[in-house]
Amino acid sequence: MKTHLVRVMTALFLLFLTVSPLVGEDVFGVILYADGSEISIFRNGSLRTYDVFADDVIGMPLLEGDLVQTENGTFLEVQLLPSRSTLKIAENTSFQIQQIAQNGGGNFDLLYGRVRAKVERVGSADPFQIRGRQAVAGVRGTDFGFDYVVERGSFTNPVTQVYCFEGSVEVEAAEPDGAEDPGESGTDPADPDAAGQGGQEPGGQPQAAPTPQPVRISANQMVSLRTPAPQSPASGEETGEPGISGGQVGTQAGRSPVIQQSGIETAINSFWQENNFKTQPVDVEKINQEFPQLKVKILQARREIQLAAERRALQQGDLTPEELQNRVKELELPEPSFADTITSLPVVSIESVYPEIQPRILQRNPGRTAGVILTGAGAFSGISGIIVALWGQQIFETPGNIVDDISIGLFAGAGVSLAVGLPLYFINILP
Repeated sequence: MKTHLVRVMTALFLLFLTVSPLVGEDVFGVILYADGSEISIFRNGSLRTYDVFADDVIGMPLLEGDLVQTENGTFLEVQLLPSRSTLKIAENTSFQIQQIAQNGGGNFDLLYGRVRAKVERVGSADPFQIRGRQAVAGVRGTDFGFDYVVERGSFTNPVTQVYCFEGSVEVEAAEPDGAEDPGESGTDPADPDAAGQGGQEPGGQPQAAPTPQPVRISANQMVSLRTPAPQSPASGEETGEPGISGGQVGTQAGRSPVIQQSGIETAINSFWQENNFKTQPVDVEKINQEFPQLKVKILQARREIQLAAERRALQQGDLTPEELQNRVKELELPEPSFADTITSLPVVSIESVYPEIQPRILQRNPGRTAGVILTGAGAFSGISGIIVALWGQQIFETPGNIVDDISIGLFAGAGVSLAVGLPLYFINILP
């Protein structure tokens, strides 16, 4: 009976050791590779710039809502956890993470620049989608790139190019800036002679061209999207003015881009051959071994975001007078100690906006310390119990019933320590 109990407890503890790294699995990006000069991250109203060589950017987490800007000559590789999907963000690029899905999908915005994505196969519920000013590219598992840049030697609007190295990509034109709702244009949407012909509305205003249908491309194919130049009101000819219509710069108001399909240009292939992925994605179960401080950095960054939101709520007056008084007292923090000043937050800090909040994040917590000690003691006791259960008779040359009693005692101690230590630790670190 005791031997059976020891085997069951051993199996349960081994299962705990296997599953515990995955408990609280979260979605975020992590920088696997960085080369060049500087990157900037805009998060929650705060902008922070990092030197790729001087700052520890490898292993830095990127959260939903973060906007990443790379400087000239700077390239980043980002893995979207808990999947193996990866991004290569090229130089001079502004890229925003809108949403990350558990299965590797997500929604992202390319404001300017070039990005390449290797996406593991995802389901239809959470596709991988990159949106630019002129186009939206969606995939469910492929290797593709998305550019929104001004062509060399040109002063016109940036041109969108979406190209596929493996798999397939569906590209559709984004809603043009300034496009009107059919019901507000003065045109009957049910009238086939009035709608979608690019003619004149009753008021004499030019009618927006119909949005092009989505295009699906496969390996070694690409599509280019260019917004037509505006026409002269007098002659109806193209003016050649670079991307200015009705006071707007960028995509012409009400004009859908023209989609052209072709093979991948030699210049694009050459660029990505020279700047190909340098790293491989990390297995989820090994991510904590690869970046031991990753979870701590994420908790710190999210705690900062919460504190910044609380501070804004105080400033905006969203609290009752009594709540406001209590919160102000809580935010009246002491000056940081010497130990606090030498402790750095390597990820994202709102210290440039709200410097008085940082000491609250860095202050010592006895409950958290006790939780760490108890959890460590529980893990040590459990591992000792496994060793005694498996090899106790050979090591101590002791009868089996005594070895079983020792193992059960060690497992019981491990269970108590973990049951107390883990909740105590998480209660004192979570907001």
